Amino acid sequence: MKKVSIFCIGAARAGTTWIASNLARNPNIFVPNEKELNYFNKNTNLIPDKINPDYSKSINWFHQRYFASSTHNQLWADCSVSYMLFSNCAQDIHRYNPESKIVISLRNPIDQTVSLYFYFIQIGIIEDIPFEVAIEKYKNILFLGKYYEQLVPYLKVFRRDQILILYYKDIKSGPEQELIKLFTFLEVDFDMNNLLLDRVNKTGKSRYPYVNHFIQSARKFIHKNNLTFLLPIVHSLRIEKLSDYIVKINYIESNEINFDFIKTKHYQMLWSYYEEDFTKLASLLGEEFNKLK
Repeated sequence: MKKVSIFCIGAARAGTTWIASNLARNPNIFVPNEKELNYFNKNTNLIPDKINPDYSKSINWFHQRYFASSTHNQLWADCSVSYMLFSNCAQDIHRYNPESKIVISLRNPIDQTVSLYFYFIQIGIIEDIPFEVAIEKYKNILFLGKYYEQLVPYLKVFRRDQILILYYKDIKSGPEQELIKLFTFLEVDFDMNNLLLDRVNKTGKSRYPYVNHFIQSARKFIHKNNLTFLLPIVHSLRIEKLSDYIVKINYIESNEINFDFIKTKHYQMLWSYYEEDFTKLASLLGEEFNKLK
């Protein structure tokens, strides 16, 4: 049975959309239009203590749902940043395909946290509230940067030569070189002329933040109240695609985001939070850890 052989698992706001876009531009690789498949998540992204309804569905369902339109000779790729966050994913992916290749991109966790704050406001996951209030109310914003805890499960079950770690700093400064690393690791031919060098999925603002927040709140309501039986109806009516489209057109680029101000103001607090994870991560990554500074 043909299986997914490429997993791009995160981290969020660290270049994963750029990686997924370039995988999709390679005719030798099939990436579903729906970027975040989340099939191997035991729990849902929106409500972490709720079981993911897709998790119990069969492998055949997974393949038919997302990869039916691929061609015979294309490799299959699943780009879901949540796979770094749920403790079951590494084991389940290994059990599914022990020869999988795992692509990870990392970013300085403090920069990532501030970027996530603005991005979550942009797409409506959180309200437009002060940074210090947001990280207290939505603690997963901070947890997303605890890379050591997220990497270890993969390093335990996959050989090191099955895992490629890229760094956001390198993607920004030398995208061509990182693409060469990526496709060399995947052992896939590529044409640099067909690939995307510029950044994608840049953080901006929403014209009407309350609209995006309403959409995300509706999604949470469905999962929180065990109304997932409605999801097939939602999909058949294309409501999900419509809501994604609304979020997309509600986006505007903005130079008014005070990224550096927030980072400077809360740097010491964030450093204290990540210090222990940093120490462990430095031991794990060796010299490469410097790319996160």
